[in-house]
Amino acid sequence: MIIKSKKALTLIEVLVSITILTLISLTLLGVIVSSANSQSTAQARNSASYKAAAQLEKKIYSMQTEGTDLSDSSYISTQTHTLIINIGGKQILCQGLMVESVDPNTSVHMKGFYPDED
Repeated sequence: MIIKSKKALTLIEVLVSITILTLISLTLLGVIVSSANSQSTAQARNSASYKAAAQLEKKIYSMQTEGTDLSDSSYISTQTHTLIINIGGKQILCQGLMVESVDPNTSVHMKGFYPDED
């Protein structure tokens, strides 16, 4: 007489459970990799934006006349501005300050935007 235990798992049940676990693991791994790539891209964009802003500030400061600050320079102007960014069909409005500078000697015209800290 053969007695089968109901508590034992068959080979098919083990293979099905391993397959399901593998599929779930691969899905989560894909999400993690995608998130890491997005974070890396955002970090690169942030770094490039910071470097560009630093270069613009250096150039604007180098254009000012000696003994003045930015608010005293006659060829550097500031005004409040709303920057509109379109991403995937959605508009993002960013309030900030537009800085314009024109070098009177070379007629170099530069613009920069500084977002409000809110």
